Amino acid sequence: MNDLRYAIRQLATRPGFTAAAVLTLALGIGATTAMYSVVRGVLLEPLPYERPEQLVALWTRYLPQSGQDIPQFPLSPPEMIDYREQSRLMQDVVPYGMLQRTLSGADQAPERVRVGFLGAGMFELLGVRAAVGRTFAPEEEAPGVAPVAVLSHRLWQGRFGGDTAIVGRTLLLNGEATTVIGVMPSDFVFPDASVALWAPFGLNEATATNRFAHYLSWRWADSGPA
Repeated sequence: MNDLRYAIRQLATRPGFTAAAVLTLALGIGATTAMYSVVRGVLLEPLPYERPEQLVALWTRYLPQSGQDIPQFPLSPPEMIDYREQSRLMQDVVPYGMLQRTLSGADQAPERVRVGFLGAGMFELLGVRAAVGRTFAPEEEAPGVAPVAVLSHRLWQGRFGGDTAIVGRTLLLNGEATTVIGVMPSDFVFPDASVALWAPFGLNEATATNRFAHYLSWRWADSGPA
């Protein structure tokens, strides 16, 4: 206790040094806490999906001899189709992407939202079900089918007040009539928390054969233990 009292008196007589010491400690503790939070979220806690140890991000790359040394690059649709049809190691290969869209309705102001475009089977691959309504059917990804969407729990609560009659309601995405078919659970996030709703991915004939269209991301799960 005597040592503690002496230390306090010394600090009180040197306010500049005391302030610098406290600031240094605060920065050190804050940085350590932030690093632990990142390590815990990325390395220690599993992804909130079914069989997270078997989910893998699939990328391509440009080799140095091509003149464009890019070690991680999105696949093109034909490459994704090749992996899906020819690989014997993968249970499924499903594309996804994200774009900004304007969400509007007859009784609400327009709002810019991030939309996750998911290939057929993504929700099943992740092992998640809708909390309200349902997720996409495979045929809803085909070109020419009437647009549908699945809402995030956050958007459902924030913009629509948790209305349980939301399923079947028509929204406008970039002016296109889109039918709500479901709402995801509150803890579902994919690919990140910025996504407000999800729509079927869909590939038209032009993009499905364009090997220069490297603009997509993909997720796949293997058929056995990782």
